[in-house]
Amino acid sequence: MLSYWLISVAARVTADVDEVASRLPGALAGLLGTALLMVLTRRLYDGRTAIVAGCILATSYSYVYWSRTTSAVVETVTGVLAALT
Repeated sequence: MLSYWLISVAARVTADVDEVASRLPGALAGLLGTALLMVLTRRLYDGRTAIVAGCILATSYSYVYWSRTTSAVVETVTGVLAALT
C-alpha cells in the first residue's frame, strides 16, 4: 500500500506516471536500506564491518534486482532495518 503512495509522489516529481516514477521509490529505498544497514552495523560492531556489510548488501544480486522493480519488497526490508536501527 505504501509503495503506491510513494509511486504517486514520484509521479508528481517527474510530472508523469512512467517507468522512472514507478521504479524510483524502490531504488531510493534500496539506497536507504544500505545506509541503514551500515548505521546499524556500525553501532553493533565497528566502522570497517559496516563498510563491508554495506558493500555486500549493495552488490547482492537479489537486493539489486528487487530494488529495480516496482515491488514493495525493498520498502519492507528498509522499514525493518529502520525499526531495528
